[in-house]
Amino acid sequence: MGLDAFSVSVVTAVVVLVAGTLFLLETFLRKAEMVGRIWALSFLAGMLTSVAYMMWALDPDSIWPIALGNAAFVSSAGCMWLGCRRFNERHIPVAASAVAGGAVLTLAAALLDAAAGDWAGAFVMFLLIALFAGLGAGESFSGEMRRNRNAIGLALILAAESIYYIARTIVFVTQGPESALFRTWFSTESTSIVTVVLTIVALLTTSILRAGLAGVRGVSITSDLQRTDDGVLRADSFARLFDELVLRAQERGETVGVVSVRVDDLPQITTAFGRGEADAVATAWRQATRRAAPTQSFVGEDGNGGLAVALLPSSSSEARYIATAVRDAVFDGVREAELSVLPVVTVGTAIASRAGITTEGLIAAARATAGETGTDVVDVDDVTPSASGR
Repeated sequence: MGLDAFSVSVVTAVVVLVAGTLFLLETFLRKAEMVGRIWALSFLAGMLTSVAYMMWALDPDSIWPIALGNAAFVSSAGCMWLGCRRFNERHIPVAASAVAGGAVLTLAAALLDAAAGDWAGAFVMFLLIALFAGLGAGESFSGEMRRNRNAIGLALILAAESIYYIARTIVFVTQGPESALFRTWFSTESTSIVTVVLTIVALLTTSILRAGLAGVRGVSITSDLQRTDDGVLRADSFARLFDELVLRAQERGETVGVVSVRVDDLPQITTAFGRGEADAVATAWRQATRRAAPTQSFVGEDGNGGLAVALLPSSSSEARYIATAVRDAVFDGVREAELSVLPVVTVGTAIASRAGITTEGLIAAARATAGETGTDVVDVDDVTPSASGR
């Protein structure tokens, strides 16, 4: 038994609206983060598409529902791609402009092609959906998503959507929308079935992927962390991670430490040798510090001319060994850079295991201990609180 266009549009709309509502509710229950917000926009655009096509099914002679639905459909595919790019921590302003431009182009194409009736602007819409879905699939197979097994499902459905719309475009152009081949495999009814399947799978995969990035409200989100171009955490992001590390270490009675690496004569180098030389010095020692830091540690900015390496050493001896390795790597990195001047690099380390120690006090102790040898390690547990924090 065949279904009329309105019945098909209603079934599709119900599935899309339910899926979109579930995703939006989950977005509300979780702390805001960019990936989830972008994918929520994709589902919102999908919901708008369904409503627009239902309006068209009720009034087939109206062109505005077709134009609006087509543009929303393209936006949905584009936002899915943008969410994947953001998941991989890539910049999205240019890509977002492309998606917005594609939506406007699709809207205009439908209005200008009003004489085509039901298929007004379909060619432009098919091409852009195939393009954005293909870009989303490619993004899902790269970067951070490539290392996440949960992204396989999203990658596959985006690839399937892209292939389907490429095939639909080819048949549309070569055979026409009234051909038997198009009506059998690529008609509105057939596409609605494909849309329902893709929507359900997309809901499941994006929800799982987002759950890996964001926790329930109150839990920190790694995607909010800010890094410099050379991979060093910004001061605020470093402080957040270090606070959590110290708290967890205290709960388990583990030793936590921080290595302070500083080049305090950068202002003098700038004055004597120019900004270019000072930037070269900063680049050399920052890169060397990041390379020498242990794999399980993280490196962040500590004011002007300073970096901090947070770690979990098993003893003061291990902390001293790590600090010495960092010092040697920084010295070697500066020498290999063939700079006009050798900066004064100081390295200091502080460790603690007692409850109540603050990250500020630990970092302050490491700074106070910093020297050119880099082998001095202060155990804050042996220092009175008034002497360790300043």
